[in-house]
Amino acid sequence: MTETARRRIPLLHCNPLVKTSYTPGVSAHGIRKSYPRYRLRHRASRLVPPGGRLTDSQTTFLSSTFRRMHPPDPTMMAGHLLNGIHTPPNDIEKPMPFHLRQHVEWPSPQTLRVKDVLYGDFTITEPVLLHLINDASFQRLRGIHQHGITPIVNVNKVRPSVCRFEHSLGAMLLVRILAPDDLSQQIAALLHDISHTVLSHVADYAFGYVIHEVEKDDYVATTAIPKILSQFGYDWRHITSEEPGVWTLLEQPAPLLCADRLDYGLRDIIAFGVFSKEHVRLIVGQFVVHDRRIMCSDIALARDLARGYMRCDILAWANPHHAGLYTFAGDAIRLALTHGVIRKDELWTGTDREFWNKIVACGIKEIDEKTRYVNDHTTFTIVSGPADGEIVLNLKLKIRTIDPEIVVRTGDKIEVHRLSDMDKDYAKERNDYLNKMSGPIYLAVSQHLAGK
Repeated sequence: MTETARRRIPLLHCNPLVKTSYTPGVSAHGIRKSYPRYRLRHRASRLVPPGGRLTDSQTTFLSSTFRRMHPPDPTMMAGHLLNGIHTPPNDIEKPMPFHLRQHVEWPSPQTLRVKDVLYGDFTITEPVLLHLINDASFQRLRGIHQHGITPIVNVNKVRPSVCRFEHSLGAMLLVRILAPDDLSQQIAALLHDISHTVLSHVADYAFGYVIHEVEKDDYVATTAIPKILSQFGYDWRHITSEEPGVWTLLEQPAPLLCADRLDYGLRDIIAFGVFSKEHVRLIVGQFVVHDRRIMCSDIALARDLARGYMRCDILAWANPHHAGLYTFAGDAIRLALTHGVIRKDELWTGTDREFWNKIVACGIKEIDEKTRYVNDHTTFTIVSGPADGEIVLNLKLKIRTIDPEIVVRTGDKIEVHRLSDMDKDYAKERNDYLNKMSGPIYLAVSQHLAGK
């Protein structure tokens, strides 16, 4: 099949993800992109509409091209990716070189250009998106770290640190690639984390619930977002809805794939050096939409994605060291609210660093007894239980894994299978990880240097 013929296939939506040479193109809603000529890579398989069918030639392209282009890489095997489950929790942070993952520039008030290491280059011209991105409530997310307190105290050594602005814009770009005509879902993806507080999920430790979800409507109502969306004919409560089934590309229950889960997962996979940006683009390039959900079309890349995601859970999201720091920081926030050091509305103003510095500088002994442990010389050691004379935290970690759905074509029939059903080795890896990490843990707390 020729390149020209492939462009005319109606069921497939092409996507500029892996670059060699380029030809310019313009897609729906004014997205100016560059489409790659990559010798049959990534031209087919972006969109399988509900009830749609792939032709035999498209199926052959999907199945044979990716197998041919992705021979096994020994550095991506399970033993490498899952290394660290049995290591002390403080031993898996390491300094990372500076790698800019996303660059944003405004060549004019009517144009925004985004260069994103996961998805490529975009020019955004839709007024509603430009107004939202430029609003103070969205720009605030630049100062909110994805990984909470850990970048502030130099435990998470990713440079630059991943912020909520980068992730929110990235989730929008992924939806834009997969559903270029669905501007409403792109807006929903852009705003899905708009209500995140300073220090991200550290605030959940302070309040005992997921505050950015529970208090989302209350916060959004105080911003200019309802007025902006109304100006362009959108209902802000619908756009920011957390109800299941409303925005099916953006949100799905775990362990399914969705734009939110995929963007923060793949962004951290690059940030932590789990895979190269080139390999991540291959993973993104085989995503398809079927039955209103994001799925994979290549089992090998689905396996890499799932293992890389699990590796990030080990490194950061379910890292006991990080959870220990979150616990002390959450206690400090709760006490600071009680003592009037901070007001609750300050959770949605300023930056992580400004907020935390205010708490640390308060000079109240009860709060100091918590903040003294939130630094890079506090050690958390997994122990069997409480012991006399030791500070021991009893924690239940939130474990994150994925089990991607894979679209499989057999003759004229399209079937969907979970990765764990097609790959019993991955099923065992995932089950072993969940069984090991899902129970309560005890962390003994100590410091290498004198604290505050």
